[in-house]
Amino acid sequence: MTKISAKEQTTSRTSIVLQSLQLPHEPSGLSFVANRRSTKGHIPRLLDHLHPWAISVEGFVETSESGPSSGRLSARRPNSVQQVSNDPDLSLEDTMARLPVVTSDMVPEEFREAFAEVTAPAGGSITGGPGSFTINSPEMAKRRNHLTSYLRYETQFPRRILELAIINTARAMDCPYVWNAHAPAARKEGVSDALVDALRDRKPLPSMPADEQAIINYGNEFFTNHKVSQPTFDEALKQFGAQYLVELTTLMGHYAQTSFYLNAFEAELPDDVTEPVLPV
Repeated sequence: MTKISAKEQTTSRTSIVLQSLQLPHEPSGLSFVANRRSTKGHIPRLLDHLHPWAISVEGFVETSESGPSSGRLSARRPNSVQQVSNDPDLSLEDTMARLPVVTSDMVPEEFREAFAEVTAPAGGSITGGPGSFTINSPEMAKRRNHLTSYLRYETQFPRRILELAIINTARAMDCPYVWNAHAPAARKEGVSDALVDALRDRKPLPSMPADEQAIINYGNEFFTNHKVSQPTFDEALKQFGAQYLVELTTLMGHYAQTSFYLNAFEAELPDDVTEPVLPV
């Protein structure tokens, strides 16, 4: 049997099944070890495509953000290999994340100190969320985390406004991951269910307090028109003052960037989704 580690498949857009089949020799059987952020829903589809080769799934363990899933798929190679390279349904997206979980041995020596510092709270590797992507550049991730920490936990404007600004950004960026992570917090901090639901479904918004209306208008004008009109700016400045308006602008820009990571690298939602999935 030949084992192919998922971490060896960092750049190819070919499915791991195809990579396994394109071996230089013709073994009687093959297996590979997959290191995924989540396997939920993928293994049955993978086995469908492996048929008639697939025989068993050994020791696969599904996890969410707390750790990677791993295990071994065993398959028998038929006498004539089926041509699967033209099958549009058999793609990397169906079998593994666009980037593998980063481990210390994958990091250049000069960045391992930063890697260790960033990953220490997660036990040495980050397997979910935007951090699992930004850690590919450990020093950048380290510096970005300082801004994230300030915006999330150290700013002094109301958390109700903070969470509303984040979910409005998630809606503008069509980012289900950020929406799922922050819609419950927005409700908890006092944003009305009616407003959260209307934002999610792109329905007419209900009446809301002046500060909520100001941040919604401010964000929506920028995300739609890439600029903010003077009346909308003046109202936001009146509601929040210069310091907090600058910080709210940074917060929304930061979560637009976070959404870019999550959407571009196709982060999977965790298993413990509590909100209806954001329609995109």
